[in-house]
Amino acid sequence: FDREERGAPPGGADTGTGGTHAGANGADSTAIADTTAAANAAAADAAGIRFYPGSPALARLVLRPQDRMALCEKHPEEFAALRGRFGRARRVSVHGMDGYTAIRAMLPPPEKRALVLLDPPFEERGEFARITSALAEGLRRAPGATFAVWYPLTERAQANAFLNAIAAGCTAGGPTSGTAGGLAGSPTVCAPAFAAPAFTTPPFATPAFAAELTVAGADSPLRMRGCGVAVLNPPWRLDRVIAPMMRELAALLAQGDGGAGGLRWLAPEKP
Repeated sequence: FDREERGAPPGGADTGTGGTHAGANGADSTAIADTTAAANAAAADAAGIRFYPGSPALARLVLRPQDRMALCEKHPEEFAALRGRFGRARRVSVHGMDGYTAIRAMLPPPEKRALVLLDPPFEERGEFARITSALAEGLRRAPGATFAVWYPLTERAQANAFLNAIAAGCTAGGPTSGTAGGLAGSPTVCAPAFAAPAFTTPPFATPAFAAELTVAGADSPLRMRGCGVAVLNPPWRLDRVIAPMMRELAALLAQGDGGAGGLRWLAPEKP
């Protein structure tokens, strides 16, 4: 998001120099403005890093006095960098393991509440299946925890099957499940787009939504033209904050025609 790397956004709304900026036709949403302010603060805290600082730095900024954060990284070089950056930080621990191992090792937490962010590398086949199994294990151990999973949109069919597996697990025994047929501008609930996903998972019995952003259409030469985050057990009405952000970010970060942003429920919250 650095200005010198990506250029100014549409409408010339970016009038700053360096750091992380957001602007869409001169009108930032409060949530986007808060996020970019946090990113700049985290970058400044990291001795002048000019690029997006990463989720550990952002999460550390919002830790309350009663909170703690556990960071897990399996890759040796990345683990060393993470430990060098946060190894002495208060209320932060750094562990040389992947997130799948951490779910078994750290849940349930003594606080009985948790936010678990999974950011898999997607370097091996079967990553989506591992994620759904990990989510089932995590929710079995900590049914009140919130789980957020980042995923790439390199193959739409694979992402759809993954989201359908979550929808099927979340609504097992219920009357509805969420569609996974593509981006939507507003929440929807209907039958799954794929009758038989490529993998199965035990029931989750929890509400879940997926927020996705693409910067170009399906005919774009970009290898990864978008990504998404699936959230299970989301905080109440979080979707009302995220959905407008997705649409604004789609306009702000567009790299070609056909990009879009939206949120859809995979399993709805109970009224």
